[in-house]
Amino acid sequence: MKMLAGFFGPAASPQTTPGVPTMPAAGELRKDPVCGTYVSTATDLKKTSKGETFYFCSPECRDKFA
Repeated sequence: MKMLAGFFGPAASPQTTPGVPTMPAAGELRKDPVCGTYVSTATDLKKTSKGETFYFCSPECRDKFA
């Protein structure tokens, strides 16, 4: 049993760096142009303007985007 304790300890958890967004399982991250939150490109909250696609964290941010 002692052998399993080390296996499931901190070394088994993913490493993250404070202030650096993590990559979700689906898609890549893009910055919401309104509030600056990083959002997965797999979101349905997006808008295309002049051939460029913008991704949003919420309907409110999407609606504020000019």
